[in-house]
Amino acid sequence: MIWKSQYPPFNAAKIPEINDLRVSGRFLRQGIAAALVARFEELAVANGCAAIGLSVGLYTDFGPAQRLYAKLGFIPDGKGVAWNNQPAEPGASVRVDDDLLLWVVKDFGQHP
Repeated sequence: MIWKSQYPPFNAAKIPEINDLRVSGRFLRQGIAAALVARFEELAVANGCAAIGLSVGLYTDFGPAQRLYAKLGFIPDGKGVAWNNQPAEPGASVRVDDDLLLWVVKDFGQHP
């Protein structure tokens, strides 16, 4: 987990980021990713954070992760897609690769 995200909206809002969560091979579909996310959420709450966030890729390889994060209560941050941590502007051409991301957030409802 990254406490100071390089994604400007998360950094400004002091939202910690779950970064590069991967489970591979024979360990897939055993609840490992969900358990890790739950632990990161516990750490964020224990440190007084009102939310936690992460990014997910937009092509087929990320389909299982997209579905998992939705099931776990993460919603888009409302800023649209980003490429290389910067907003993809209307009309711009961006490469569909690992840097084209949708940023999602889970609010814990603990606002000061």
